[in-house]
Amino acid sequence: LIDGRSIYTPFFSGVYWETNDVMLEDVARIEIIRGPGGTLWGANAVNGVINIITKGAKDTQGGLLVVGGGTEEQGFSSLRYGGTVGDTGHYRIYGKFNNRDEGGNFPEFFDPLDLGVSVSGGEANDDWWNGQGGFRMDLDLSDRDTLTLQGDVFKTRVSETSDLGFFTAPILRRIDSSADYSGMNLLTRWNRQLSDESDLQLQFYYDYYHSDTVTIDEQRNTFDLDLQHRFPAGEHHEIVWGLGFRHTRDDFENTIHTTLTPDRRNDNLFSAFIQDEITITDTLKLTVGSKFEHNDYSGFEYQPSARMAWTPNERHTLWGAVSRAVRTPTRSDHDLRLLFAPIDNALISNAFVISTGNKDMNSEDLFAVELGYRVVVSDTLALDLATFYNSYDNLRYHTVGPLSLETIPPPDHFVLPTVASNDASADGWGIELAADYTPKPWWLVRLSYTFFQLNVVNPQFGNTLDADTPQNQVALQNRLDLPHNVEFDTTLRFVGELEDLNIDDYFTLDARLAWRPREDLEIAIVGQNLLDSERFEFLELVHRPVSTGLQRSVYGKVTWKF
Repeated sequence: LIDGRSIYTPFFSGVYWETNDVMLEDVARIEIIRGPGGTLWGANAVNGVINIITKGAKDTQGGLLVVGGGTEEQGFSSLRYGGTVGDTGHYRIYGKFNNRDEGGNFPEFFDPLDLGVSVSGGEANDDWWNGQGGFRMDLDLSDRDTLTLQGDVFKTRVSETSDLGFFTAPILRRIDSSADYSGMNLLTRWNRQLSDESDLQLQFYYDYYHSDTVTIDEQRNTFDLDLQHRFPAGEHHEIVWGLGFRHTRDDFENTIHTTLTPDRRNDNLFSAFIQDEITITDTLKLTVGSKFEHNDYSGFEYQPSARMAWTPNERHTLWGAVSRAVRTPTRSDHDLRLLFAPIDNALISNAFVISTGNKDMNSEDLFAVELGYRVVVSDTLALDLATFYNSYDNLRYHTVGPLSLETIPPPDHFVLPTVASNDASADGWGIELAADYTPKPWWLVRLSYTFFQLNVVNPQFGNTLDADTPQNQVALQNRLDLPHNVEFDTTLRFVGELEDLNIDDYFTLDARLAWRPREDLEIAIVGQNLLDSERFEFLELVHRPVSTGLQRSVYGKVTWKF
């Protein structure tokens, strides 16, 4: 979410990250809520929530100019100005532009299914630029009422290279193309402070999105209305409840590669939730609640949770949680026909793998148990340990159907269909450890480690270890505030291998050196991925844009406040 607006698309259960370019200087905080969050945020908040919250307009007064560029971040600039509205209101307006270079080389066509077709590697074609602007206005309507109005508009062009199947020779082609993305959003939020312990919030937003790519053209309109109310009930209960309604309307122009039937659809989501934070003793709190939703794909869904926290003193917190969350079917799961890849091997030729949706798809279910401990060991050391066990059921999986002959479009060809179903399940568990150490007031060291293992059970392969997710990840951050207004920050990361994708484990290092010659001016140089000239972190297998190498980069940045 960004300021309460969901950027999760119901088309393919993900985020168009290239179209959400928040101005970093406006960010107040980014909350990473680990584990299921369906009780508050609803469906699809299964493994975690990323909640981006920007500063109020009152906190961004005056002018700000950011300019920079380098090897990969070839050029970027941002301009923001904030002022007042009457005696009780504030506003800001901003505009920004980014231009990024193409990545490294890409490999030959990755053929894990032994399809028998190949395309040689080459130079990447994935440079892209983004232009975005917007505003925010915060008004104090009375001593108890505030009103926020904000909106954004953007335009993005992304170059990309895709491996696409065609029914005429050559049946696998590497196509250079560009994708255009554009859109806008408008949000208004009214808050009323009913008392010191009670408040009411009403929020509405509209979001428009348009993408035009080599495989599909999508337009989507979303309208969302949300009401939340918080109030105490006696001395030991704090109740939060809410109601919501979301309407989304899409319109697709189909191609031979991607077809949705129907090509236009209207979907409605109704929701309600209630949560009670119960103070059992001064040191023990229990939070229980549930989200209730009705969607047009899987019908009624419920997502309860219970969380308990024991804080014997200000240095120690022991907590645990039991939750249920769901991922509801998407438009792709339900209505998509995707020309996945051609087949031309020893067993069969002139055939194509076609992935299709299933109108009987159900939601994917998660039952999660979490346990954690946070301790402030001393004034210089704090530790955070979290463990979890996740049991997934009704996971999305594609079953292979019988080979058939198709005559349209010509020429005649064979089709090997794979149909979406809910036949898979999985068990996952892991440990997350984080430590903050401040040996000196001007030096912060942050160490984090994650172990994660996922065992997947599907009808084709039986019980297998998921190898598309690294089992081990480590990060070590150093933040130094040096004399003469100099800052030096480094981040060293280790990421384990992705065995199924032939991705090796790797170390990577980022570094930043900044100097403030005066209070309103900062000059910085940043290096990213400094240990390798080029590496791969992932390989895309489904939607066919080729994966390119991530390159070493350096850029400079100047920030001026006026």
